[in-house]
Amino acid sequence: MIEHSGIVREIGPEGMKIRILSEPACSACHAREICGAGSSREKEITIRQWQGNFHPGEQVRVMITESLGLKALFYSYILPFLLVLLCLVVLTAGSAREWLAGLLALSVLVPYYLILYLLRKRIDRVFNFSVSRFT
Repeated sequence: MIEHSGIVREIGPEGMKIRILSEPACSACHAREICGAGSSREKEITIRQWQGNFHPGEQVRVMITESLGLKALFYSYILPFLLVLLCLVVLTAGSAREWLAGLLALSVLVPYYLILYLLRKRIDRVFNFSVSRFT
C-alpha cells in the first residue's frame, strides 16, 4: 500500500476532498515516482466512497494499492512514451524527414491525452483510494 497523510478539506455530493501535503518523508519513499505526491507541495484527491464519519479539518490517511499506482504510471508516462517512440521509428523507417517525423510523433500525444480525458470518469472508477483515521 502507498500511504499519505492528508486533511479533509470538504465533504459534498461529489465526494470527500482531501488535501495531501508533501512531506520530507516522500524523498525517502520507494514509491514516490509512482504516486507523484512528492513532486509538489500540495495535491487534492476526491474520494467517492468511504466508511465512517469524517469532518472537514480532520487529519486522515489516504491509501492506494501499489498495483494501481503502477497502472497510473503506465497510462500517464510509459504508454505515451512508447507511442511516440513507435511513431518516430515507423516514420523515419518510411523515409520521412526527421523534423516531420518528430513533429508527427509528438502529435500522437494530442489524441492520446484527449482519449484519456474523455474516459476520465471510467478511469476514475478504477483508481479507488481508501481513507482511514490516524490511530
